[in-house]
Amino acid sequence: MSKKKRFIFKIAFILDGIIVSLFIFMSINSILKSEELKLGNFHKDLAIYMEAISYDIGKRSNKYLVQIREKDEENKKVVYNHTTNISVSIFLNLYRSVAKAQNVYSSGKNFIQEYQKESIYPYIETNFKEQLRTADYAENEVKLNKNLLNLFARKQLENKIKERVGKEEGEFTIYIKDLTDKEVIEFGRFRKYPPASTFKVYTAILTLKNIEDGNLYWSSGVTLSKALWSPGPGTWFEKEDLGKVFSAQNLLWRMIVQSDNTAQSMLFALNGRANIENRLESELNLENTSLKEFHTTNRDMAYALENLYYRNYLNDYNSQYLLNLMINGYARDRIKAGLPSGVKAANKGGTLETSKHDVAIVFGNNTDYVLVVYSDDIIEQNAVNTIKDVSSLVWEYMENKQYEEKEEKVMENKSEN
Repeated sequence: MSKKKRFIFKIAFILDGIIVSLFIFMSINSILKSEELKLGNFHKDLAIYMEAISYDIGKRSNKYLVQIREKDEENKKVVYNHTTNISVSIFLNLYRSVAKAQNVYSSGKNFIQEYQKESIYPYIETNFKEQLRTADYAENEVKLNKNLLNLFARKQLENKIKERVGKEEGEFTIYIKDLTDKEVIEFGRFRKYPPASTFKVYTAILTLKNIEDGNLYWSSGVTLSKALWSPGPGTWFEKEDLGKVFSAQNLLWRMIVQSDNTAQSMLFALNGRANIENRLESELNLENTSLKEFHTTNRDMAYALENLYYRNYLNDYNSQYLLNLMINGYARDRIKAGLPSGVKAANKGGTLETSKHDVAIVFGNNTDYVLVVYSDDIIEQNAVNTIKDVSSLVWEYMENKQYEEKEEKVMENKSEN
């Protein structure tokens, strides 16, 4: 073939490539500018949602209606026409499905990823997935990503907690940790709280650790003296008990199950207050907890409960022993009251004049989780009702959460009645 012919073929090939490229470009551009899939409107809808979110008016974003009308270009048939209460992220999912069907999936995918990084996820109505199933959609169903569903549910939980706590004049700090995927949700400002009787969890762990290390024995005794006796509603000891000796095992039961203040004072004497103070940080790794100043944080408490659950502090026997005491504790009007009947929770309540606390490991059907709620400057019964309601909201969220893979639970947690 002569040089002239080869040159002509090259020019023809290049022109052919240009023509094909222009045809593809014009086709995609036509699709994107069509009435059925117009990015300008999509950006407009996003802007409205982002404005609603930026002004923190969830109700407005929740009620904003988006109409999606898609056509099957081949059959010229309307296959999906639905006006619903829909979130930006579900809109993105639908856009991805349409884009893929129209051979512009790559541009749609990049578009979706850009907005997913911004984490702009408003509410999604609980019945929307079922509506998608029953809709006359081209492929019967839009398969919703599990992570997106969890993000929708989390946003809903956060707003429900905010709404419930906002009804009270006091202050709450809440710490939630899923023990399956390690997700953490926090509410309220980070601060130190007088722990009240929730501190007894720390005292019990350190006492059992001393027993485990051979520094104490289950039978190690303490004599009840007037200096250790705390008369009042916080103790179950009687005046006739003065001068009697009580074992560490008996005191642990009284302190956790009955929440007896005198029992804790006696265990302070048995362990040594200085010993407990030093080991809170050196052994339990609690950086913002002090016996001397008598304060803790929701993060420290959640950290301790998680380590108790995973047997990081104590051996299996002693860990289960303490969990059983907490499961059978008398404080049942807060976190436990918000759980369905039969669900176990290893909890410890705490009460001060203007505060009600509760901390727990909840053993759910879908996952186990830690819930810590501290309150301050609030009427006692209002705090009790709020903690119960928060517990119910967290339970619902955890039971409906979806996981890619789940490991076996650490333990069966069978209480000893």
